[in-house]
Amino acid sequence: MARVLAGLRVPTAQRADGHVMVFGAFDDVQWTEDVAAYEYAIREALPRDAGVRELWLAGIASPRAHDALAERGWEIHDGVEASLGCASSEALAGTAVPLGLRRSGRGPSAP
Repeated sequence: MARVLAGLRVPTAQRADGHVMVFGAFDDVQWTEDVAAYEYAIREALPRDAGVRELWLAGIASPRAHDALAERGWEIHDGVEASLGCASSEALAGTAVPLGLRRSGRGPSAP
């Protein structure tokens, strides 16, 4: 990473080659008017020297979201959390509790 881009509501960085990487910890992205407006705002806030725009999602983008983002020049990398072999963001943070050890009312208990 050459620099972290400030002023955006999601973590964003620019590589030395100009690629911009936007990271979203979203489970499911559907293409809605709100998402379209937010995508536009992000795109407009990016530096003019931004090269390829990459969107890295922890979860999955719908086929419609994939198509709409690709039409707007984004490379989409979704399902990243699963491809890292992580069960959840809790696992990444080291706070995951095995299901059998959760307190009553918060998931299955051990047999």
